[in-house]
Amino acid sequence: MQNKFQRIITAVWQQPRFLAMFAIIWLIGIIISVGLVGFYQVRIAGMEETAQTKVALRAKEVADKIENYLISTRQLAKSTAHLIAPLRNDKTIVEQTLKGMLLSAPQQTIYGIGAWFEPYQFDKKTRYFGPYIHQGDVGKPPVLTYEWTTEKYDFHRHNWYQAGKKANGKIAFTEPYFDTDLVYMSASLAFFTDKQDFNGVITVDMVLPLLHQLVLQEHVDQREVIYVTTARNAIFVHPQQKELLQFAAKQGKTIKTILELQHTVLDQFRGVLDLHKYFVAQNPVRYTNWTIHVETQKSYMLSAANDLFNAIAVILVVLWIVVLTSSSGLLRFSVLSFIAKQKEVRLEAERREHAEAAEKLRKAEQEQQILEQKVADRTQELSQALEKIKTSQTQLVQSEKMAMLGQMVAGLAHEINTPLGYMKNNLIMTKSILEQFDQLVLASSKLEQVFKQESATAEEQRDVLDNLSCMTAEIIEQELPDATSQLLEDILYGVTQVSELVLSLRTFTQLDQAIVQEVDIHDCIDSALRIGHHRLKHVVEVHKNYGDLPTIECSPARINQVILNLLHNAIDAISAVQKHGEIFITTTNDTDTIQIKIEDNGKGIDTKHLDRIFEPFYTTKPAGEGAGLGLAICSQIIEQHKGKIQIESTAGQGTMVIITLPA
Repeated sequence: MQNKFQRIITAVWQQPRFLAMFAIIWLIGIIISVGLVGFYQVRIAGMEETAQTKVALRAKEVADKIENYLISTRQLAKSTAHLIAPLRNDKTIVEQTLKGMLLSAPQQTIYGIGAWFEPYQFDKKTRYFGPYIHQGDVGKPPVLTYEWTTEKYDFHRHNWYQAGKKANGKIAFTEPYFDTDLVYMSASLAFFTDKQDFNGVITVDMVLPLLHQLVLQEHVDQREVIYVTTARNAIFVHPQQKELLQFAAKQGKTIKTILELQHTVLDQFRGVLDLHKYFVAQNPVRYTNWTIHVETQKSYMLSAANDLFNAIAVILVVLWIVVLTSSSGLLRFSVLSFIAKQKEVRLEAERREHAEAAEKLRKAEQEQQILEQKVADRTQELSQALEKIKTSQTQLVQSEKMAMLGQMVAGLAHEINTPLGYMKNNLIMTKSILEQFDQLVLASSKLEQVFKQESATAEEQRDVLDNLSCMTAEIIEQELPDATSQLLEDILYGVTQVSELVLSLRTFTQLDQAIVQEVDIHDCIDSALRIGHHRLKHVVEVHKNYGDLPTIECSPARINQVILNLLHNAIDAISAVQKHGEIFITTTNDTDTIQIKIEDNGKGIDTKHLDRIFEPFYTTKPAGEGAGLGLAICSQIIEQHKGKIQIESTAGQGTMVIITLPA
């Protein structure tokens, strides 16, 4: 056995070409194996990042639905405050206004509306004036009450009144509270005199079962848990509400509703949550300081990872079977070649055995050709495997682009939902006002009929005329024509907003990436700013300094992608060090080129990172916050346009990106 092993080593060592081929085969196998393992790790990291993004978007989606649920309440409070603010000394008009607003509100969500005046602001004699109207029993009209307009209750000192007063014109939502077997929440909004002096507070009381049901309907899979906590960290809604209440009862706590449970009780109920097995995301709900919690099992979100692991394992097994088979064949062939050479030497010395040695040599050459063909076939298979790896890397880059598009569409959806909400509410209010004008038209028609009747008495004519005068005076006093005009202007403004957002999205996405045409680069910048408005408006102030640029030939969709990507990087850099920053966009041109400069005052980039900033998968962001593909894609797009992109940055002082394109 030892002699055979030594003979193989001698045969390979004395034939350098076989030694080189053997080393190449093993080197190719090692390189492909390392590449596959590296690809798997990168792909898994990308899957985890995508899954975390989906969970975060899920939390934001639920938060947006709750915000949309609150829009009608906010608009009702604003409209009521607008109508109540100028009213004085006429109790009847205030009551009619509150009744009209309650009748125009959705009964399934709005319970009651109150107008609570500051002392002696309604008239100079009344200290406490606070009419409150609420929904009556089923089939009965609304109920008007003054039961809280008493010195004993003293509504001016209560938290809901003080919250609306301190909000200074903004709507303040109270904590949800349990009363008469239902969960309620109040929205308080201050209203002011013509001189902008504080005059009182409008309250709109909401019934929350529909909101509770809305959140529970989002819970469609047992591997995902969605729940809501309030500003005081109390649990508002949880899919395991019944089990939580039973758990609290076993702990000796006497409670009526889940609102009495703090978030710490949830931790005790489920024990220590293994966060390594879950993707966790929270998203705040505007106006209320609530928080949406989403916890999703990683095994559910990363089910495709097992398929990827099995596929790579199969490829590696096949690869090393090929490597070992090729190595074995090569060793065998090298030994045969070595033996053939020895025989050739002996046959040279022994002429009588020349014919037999020649035949054996011919056979050996045939075997060599067969083995070389096998090696060539295996090499071609390995090349095809490398091409598949390159294709997978391209798909990874495309997934990065789609992730950015998903964030953009989510932001635009939220931007469109806001004007649609108040447009709907204004249409409801306009319909209510038009009904009063219909009554006025009917009264006018009746007046005409009475005056045409010869048998009508003067008293009947006077009664009809007085009724018409009263209705006209009421419409004029309530300023309904002006209110209708204002409501229609608000609706037109909302339609304009939605139209601009849709036009921006169409401009940003409809052009194919391969289309090149004459483009005003300022249109590309403005389109990207509109698309990214949902992130810009809360973080930065944008300063534009546009030069007199000629139109250039380029692919608008790709240039839009570059500008939007750079804006997102600037927002991330600013958010890392401050709550509000600035972005400066400057355009200039000379004879042959144009320049676009995008400068921010964010955290900047350390000098040691600048040389590698355009490398794929290289990022300066913390783990899980970036794949390192954004600037690499930007650089590739600019190079395809025969331009160049440069970055000048100082850590702690900000970053400037300079794009140069041929004019």
